[in-house]
Amino acid sequence: MRIAFHADGVCTHVLVCAEGWENLFPGLTGVPSDTANVGDLWDGAGFTPPPPPPPPPPAPADLLAYAADKRWRVETGGIVVAGIPVATDDRSKLLVLGAARLAYASETFTTPFKAADGSRHTLTAAQVIAISDAGSAHVQATFEIFDAVAAQIEAGAITTFAAVDAAAWPSNG
Repeated sequence: MRIAFHADGVCTHVLVCAEGWENLFPGLTGVPSDTANVGDLWDGAGFTPPPPPPPPPPAPADLLAYAADKRWRVETGGIVVAGIPVATDDRSKLLVLGAARLAYASETFTTPFKAADGSRHTLTAAQVIAISDAGSAHVQATFEIFDAVAAQIEAGAITTFAAVDAAAWPSNG
């Protein structure tokens, strides 16, 4: 018969024994088990495999790459300005900057604008400038947070992807 010996809730060894095995191993605690393996956990009624070890922490280079991608996703994830959803992908930012150039030249400037949600608006010069300024501030904030996160990664203070995500990234809404 197969006997699993355990101490402190862990299977320490498994032996195939004949009847009377208890007398051969005084001081050891064992139970018959067809399935126990060394390292399995004993709960007083049976053995279960131990949980897998946690994965190793990500390398700093992987955390930096993840933070750079996170920064880009936040930057291009859009913003809301005065209740208008504004796309912040590279093309949209260029179009807004071009309109802002015209808006700065004429305070009577107006332009049609398709918001990120598909709604259509006619924007005044002041609204275009506000959207441009908010977009620029949003992009700048993503780089500032990235720099802070990168410094914390390099210092060993950020060691997980979740900690990168938990940084004070600017909102997309």
